[in-house]
Amino acid sequence: MPHRPHSPPDLRDAALRGACLAGRDLRWADLSGADLSGASLVEARLAGARLRGAHLSGASLMRADLRGADLSGANLQGAVLTGARMGGARLVGADLSGASLIGASLGRADLRGALMEETLLLGAVVAGAHVDDRTRWPAGVAVPWAALAPAVPARRPDRPSRRLTPGGRLDAALPPEPAPPPRGGTRIWIRAQAVGAPRHSTTPSREAGGTARGGASAGSPR
Repeated sequence: MPHRPHSPPDLRDAALRGACLAGRDLRWADLSGADLSGASLVEARLAGARLRGAHLSGASLMRADLRGADLSGANLQGAVLTGARMGGARLVGADLSGASLIGASLGRADLRGALMEETLLLGAVVAGAHVDDRTRWPAGVAVPWAALAPAVPARRPDRPSRRLTPGGRLDAALPPEPAPPPRGGTRIWIRAQAVGAPRHSTTPSREAGGTARGGASAGSPR
């Protein structure tokens, strides 16, 4: 993470719809409530930026650096975040419906209450991410609760939070001979790798399995 500048840009509630900000250095900038709908932020440097409640629907953030950024409550519907670096980003209550997170890095990201219906998660790395019972995954791509470890410490005993196990990854990994799923689509397979142990693959139990369009799994990065 870069050092915080003495006077980061103050762009709160700025009207930047459709703006071209590709490659711009916006580290630690305050873009809370800004309208960036349809904006081009390809490879933009947004590490540590405040984007709380920002409007980023349809924005292009391919390969953007969002490490440690605060996107709580942001509208990212249909945004393109392919290959984005989002380690440690705060996405509490963010709406990522229909967004593309293909190949994105979400390690240690806070996804509690995040909405990800119709979100593309192929190859998204989610090691150490925080989730809870409000986190909404794409239909049939819910990460099995058994694959999550309790977050320590629990911030609210009445709302348990879970942390994805080290090496957690969502892939499109299909079994060689898939069994007919109960509700159509393909069955989710779970792959896990213990720290320091050789790689191995396991198939899910009926309770841990599910269905998903295109397939998905939680396991170690390849």
